[in-house]
Amino acid sequence: MVAQGVAPPSLSNPIPTSICYKGHSMIKVKPITPNAILWYAFNSVPEFRVVKDHTINFYEHQRWTTSTKGDFKSFALSLRSDSTVIRCTTHSLRRSTLLIQSLARSIQKNSINIQSLHFPVSLQTLWLISHTTTLLGTSMYHYHITFKGYNIGYSLASLSAILTYSLILYRKLIALPHLTLSILNSENTHLLIMAFLTATSARNFLRLVSFSIYSFMNLTNHFAGGNQKLHLNPSLVTFEYPLLLAAAYSEMIMCTSELIDALLNRVSHKVIFYSIFISLRLASSEYFYSSFSGISWICMKTLNEIKSQYSKRSITSEIKGAEKSEIHRVEVMCPQKKILENSQIDDDFQYIFEVY
Repeated sequence: MVAQGVAPPSLSNPIPTSICYKGHSMIKVKPITPNAILWYAFNSVPEFRVVKDHTINFYEHQRWTTSTKGDFKSFALSLRSDSTVIRCTTHSLRRSTLLIQSLARSIQKNSINIQSLHFPVSLQTLWLISHTTTLLGTSMYHYHITFKGYNIGYSLASLSAILTYSLILYRKLIALPHLTLSILNSENTHLLIMAFLTATSARNFLRLVSFSIYSFMNLTNHFAGGNQKLHLNPSLVTFEYPLLLAAAYSEMIMCTSELIDALLNRVSHKVIFYSIFISLRLASSEYFYSSFSGISWICMKTLNEIKSQYSKRSITSEIKGAEKSEIHRVEVMCPQKKILENSQIDDDFQYIFEVY
């Protein structure tokens, strides 16, 4: 509401410097401009202070309104344009940064030292068991969808994949002096996220293909005597590229289908999540990037073939009748390989098409 005794400026008058008061307090502020709005949103504490129970209203051509209350921990910005009202709330960047830093220090102080954790069995044994159960669960689910057997395999495979990549990330974390954001760029982090999505989404055998391929390669390499951290066993190098590419294609197809489904159903949070996830995978995995390029090439080739089959052509249509003769020109979508010549409609009318 506008403070009593102060009317909004007219469309012809510029915005005043001192525009509003409540009671006997006069508060001077700078005019609200797009640059000022950006400054207030992305810099530290703004250039004016407001004590409690005071209200400031800014007017610019009776369309832009900004109001604040309290000790300016935040301010609400309302942009009015005809029938459209956009509202947003921003916080001081400095206050938010200090809050995040204090929260991080509190978490670091009260967090559990992961180096001190002990397991009843070795991590290598857990790693082998999780990969084995991933393969076993995938096989069981394939048997279920093929021969109508037990369907516990999907849950077993997805939960085993979660265990597998949780163990791998745990082994990486205990080797780091402190937690960094670089862990988000790790491919194992992406696979762990995919494993959670697989366990919580609708069942689809294609979701398990990449996990089963990775488990097969790791187990085969382990029992063949290869070094997991350095290189594959020489006997597996020949199959490395096609297997990893097949896994990347299955991931790409699933992510793309989920993204398209979210777009069609207008689920905004899924669209944002899968867009970010696909971007991270493209940046971290050359096989995922190759699969993306391959699928894009196939789509473009298919579209070009469809376009070459159907193109606009100018067609002359001549109508002949007993008492009527008329020639008119129409434009239709005509396949290049199917040229219409003569088409007998009935005894009275005959259409003759000439493509040129």
